[in-house]
Amino acid sequence: MDNPGGEDTARKSSSTEAGSSATRVSRRLDAAHHQGLFRPHSLGDKSLKAATLVYFAALTFLLLTRDPFRVARVYPVSHSLLVQLKPYAHFLSFTLLAVLAFSVSWPVRRRTVLAILLGYAAASECVQWFVGRSPEFTDFFQDAIGILAGATICWGFFRARAWFARYVNA
Repeated sequence: MDNPGGEDTARKSSSTEAGSSATRVSRRLDAAHHQGLFRPHSLGDKSLKAATLVYFAALTFLLLTRDPFRVARVYPVSHSLLVQLKPYAHFLSFTLLAVLAFSVSWPVRRRTVLAILLGYAAASECVQWFVGRSPEFTDFFQDAIGILAGATICWGFFRARAWFARYVNA
C-alpha cells in the first residue's frame, strides 16, 4: 500500500536539507563579512588592482612634488575650477584611493587596508617637508576623512549588494 503522506515527508526533508545548506552558506558569508574577509570577486579584479596601484603611484608622485597642478599641466586648462576644488583635493583624492583599495580583493583584512591607507596619509604629509612643501595637519585630516568616506561608500555598496542578492534575487 502506498503512503501518500510518506511522499510529502520525503519532499519536506529534501527541501529542509536544501534550506539548511543555503542557511549554512549564508551563515558562513555573514561570518566572513563580519570578520572582514568578504571580498568582491569578479573578472575585472586584476585590472581593478592594477588601476589601484597605478593611481597609488600617481598620487604619491603628485603628493611629493612642489606644485602638483603644474606637474599635471592643468593650470591653463581649467584654472578657475581648480581654484574652487583645491581645498578639497586631499579629500577627493584619498576618497578615490580608498574606494579603489576597498573594491579590490587583497590578501589581507579590510582593517589592515584601512591602517595602511591611514599610515600612507600620515607618511605622505611627513615626507612633504623634505620636498619643499609644508606638511599640514589639516591635509592629513582631509586625507583621513577621505579614506573613511571611501571605506564607508564601499561598505554601503557591498552591504546593499549582499542584501539585494539575499532578499531580491532569492
